Amino acid sequence: MVRTIGTSATIEIAAPPGVVLDVIADVEKYPRWTGTISEVTIRNVEGDGWPDNVEFTSSRGPLKDTYTVDYDWDIHDDGTGQVTFTLVSSDLLSALDGVFTLTSQDGGRATELTYELALDVNVPILGLLKRRAEKALVTSMVQQLKAHAETRISPRGHA
Repeated sequence: MVRTIGTSATIEIAAPPGVVLDVIADVEKYPRWTGTISEVTIRNVEGDGWPDNVEFTSSRGPLKDTYTVDYDWDIHDDGTGQVTFTLVSSDLLSALDGVFTLTSQDGGRATELTYELALDVNVPILGLLKRRAEKALVTSMVQQLKAHAETRISPRGHA
């Protein structure tokens, strides 16, 4: 079950934080499992191997656009921590800030994932419609991420 509060959602995923983190970090595979991202291009990778600057094309869902974000990876060895991203460029969006927070649950066998998203657009739009779009994006992302991460766990619970 997903609890959505404004533009954030928290969900428990039956996969270790490291597995959930791998799903978040594997941005090139987003078109395979998200309902909104159709193309991804990694523009730059940090020295530690994490994607740093990524261009996304969203041709499905409430916001159709090509946009670039910068990532910051504040992650511990066990996969817990925060992944943040901030908008660099977009035609439609004037702001896009997000945070994935991963917390270990059940002795490291599960993950509590909180996803927060704040966006603004370059066109006039009612605040209520913007919040609905944020809520739809956040809720669908955590549900799809959960489903994808849990398929990466073998029947005996090992990655």
